[in-house]
Amino acid sequence: MIALATVLAVAGCGQDAADLPTAPLARADLVGTWASDGAGTIRFDRGGTVRLVGVPLRGITAQPDDPATPSTSTGRWHIEDGDGWGWKTVCWENRDADRCTAIVRGSAAHRQLDLVVGDPDQVDWYRYHRVSS
Repeated sequence: MIALATVLAVAGCGQDAADLPTAPLARADLVGTWASDGAGTIRFDRGGTVRLVGVPLRGITAQPDDPATPSTSTGRWHIEDGDGWGWKTVCWENRDADRCTAIVRGSAAHRQLDLVVGDPDQVDWYRYHRVSS
């Protein structure tokens, strides 16, 4: 009985893979195509170019008032530390502005890329998974 209670207590403290701290992340770990159900694709290349195709405009701009119209954008990208929050931030550099609104988190086997819209404390994002390198 005590063993069962211990197992249940430990299992109840488990974390979702996306909530686990990000393993060390290098540029090469992002290179490739990332996809989301119904929210387009993001392609990071080794040379530092990023191409977003069919991504909701509000996901690209991070502005909650922008429409969810599928849009395309091309620019440069780089990785920044997430200020000790357990994730890394990806910044888009394009002609309009630099935006550090994409968060990469999870272990190397369960890595996820979230395009955060508006307040990062709100659950408003588009989630992507790597589909090819």
